Amino acid sequence: MALTGSKLIHANSNVSLAVPTALQMVQGQIAINSTDKNVFIKDSLNNIVAVASALAVQKAMSAAQTVNGQVPDSEGAVVILPTQIGTFGVAPLDTNSKIPTIYLPASVLGAVSYQGTWDAASNTPTLPAPGAVKGNYYVATVAGTQFGKDYTIGDWVISDGVIWDKVESQDAISSVNGKVGTVILNAADVGALNLTGGSVSGTITLTGGATVTGIPTPVAASDATPLSYVQSAIAAAISGSGTVTSVDVVSNAATILTTTGGPITTNGAITLDLATQAAALVLAGPASGDDAKPTFRALASTDIAGLTLDEGSYS
Repeated sequence: MALTGSKLIHANSNVSLAVPTALQMVQGQIAINSTDKNVFIKDSLNNIVAVASALAVQKAMSAAQTVNGQVPDSEGAVVILPTQIGTFGVAPLDTNSKIPTIYLPASVLGAVSYQGTWDAASNTPTLPAPGAVKGNYYVATVAGTQFGKDYTIGDWVISDGVIWDKVESQDAISSVNGKVGTVILNAADVGALNLTGGSVSGTITLTGGATVTGIPTPVAASDATPLSYVQSAIAAAISGSGTVTSVDVVSNAATILTTTGGPITTNGAITLDLATQAAALVLAGPASGDDAKPTFRALASTDIAGLTLDEGSYS
């Protein structure tokens, strides 16, 4: 549309902050405040609406076209999500304005993380500052002392965020009979008798073919008799040094020997004697058959070589 010889003049005012009223305008008419540089129209509801201003134009000219690659919507607004901020995004906040734990690193939460083996003697590999590696741990494969603690093989060295601490191996022995470190036990540590000698208290029972040294070997005919040999054997056995609380003799041939005076708990003597036998019996092995231990029995003709007993009666 061309204008010739005439001017199009809108409703206008040069008074600052002046706004036209609904009675001053008709629909489709434009009003301009030349001082404030504002433009007004009257809408279909008879409302005066500012549709443009110098400030709006300035803002429009300086407004960002995109934010982190996101363009404004139809109303000029840009919505940015936490994942769209920075290279890896940022953690969102929960309803309490706190960061959810799923976004926190393991070093903050203290999660345990195995880092490998460790030489506690030489601190190899060299452990970093504990504050930055909370939850990291190593397993000692060489014993040693570090950070004021003694480490054995299998112990953990673990960061609690402040210091390097120790977690002892659960299958390791912490002490033996009250001793720690390299333990060497002797007889006294376990309440045992030294092999080279010592004293034993209480009743002593020897089983399983125990051997007692110091008993003499018979050298004379008198020594070979049951009574004299046993007496000399006991005398030799108790002549050594040592301390006992009870001594007794148990005879495995009660039909041959008897004992009196036992058990001895302080001092005294044990007497051995031959057991009383019935008349007309002799101590001998079996009259016939296989060899066996001697017993008291009647004399047989086979006991005397060349002796023959004839049957008959004598007056």
